[in-house]
Amino acid sequence: MIDPTMAITFMCDADGDGIADEADDGAWVAANYVNAPNALAYLDWCGLRPMSEREFEKACRGPGLPVGNDVPTGGNTSSVIAPISQTGLNTATENVDAASNGSYGAASLNAGPFRCGVFAEAGATRASAGATYYGIMDLGGNVAEYTVSAGYLSLIFQRRFHGNGMLTFIGTHDGLTWPVDGFTGYAPRGGSWSSIVQDQRVSDRRLMFPFNATRFADRGFRGVRRAP
Repeated sequence: MIDPTMAITFMCDADGDGIADEADDGAWVAANYVNAPNALAYLDWCGLRPMSEREFEKACRGPGLPVGNDVPTGGNTSSVIAPISQTGLNTATENVDAASNGSYGAASLNAGPFRCGVFAEAGATRASAGATYYGIMDLGGNVAEYTVSAGYLSLIFQRRFHGNGMLTFIGTHDGLTWPVDGFTGYAPRGGSWSSIVQDQRVSDRRLMFPFNATRFADRGFRGVRRAP
């Protein structure tokens, strides 16, 4: 039982041997098993805020217009190539075969989540690195990331409110205009290492519905800030 009044030391232990922060303990791997309330609490604590659906799509496409079945790397679903080999699991040098540029479902190794930016290498293009228009890694695949829904955004959510470094006495966020219960209006986009490749389509909203407190192996989150 965690004492809510005491400090907590966080660590990585991907190999499960009880020894913290070893070279293969996954410090460079995308965070998973994160539910929506935990994601919002963390973003509030560190001075960031949740990303909206519209920001997600803008980050993927840049100034371009949508095209049929487009994915964050600029191509379509058929352009996503899942890895067939993997080395250095959970280390800073984790790598996959050079031909791959994304991860999804049965076509991947199902060894996810992967090291952040694992598909980028020297001389890589946007498509081969698995990057968005602005060079952001892993918005498609790896872990699906929670975003504020377009409907919630139009009614309540205001992008000018960032986290203030403070939480409620029970450890939940107190971000102004953020999803109050941590679920309503906050759901994943972008697909994951274990989902079907169609979930990576930039406009795909199949999973945009409220989730319960369950932690999923392929769910993560990303924090953003509004430019001054």
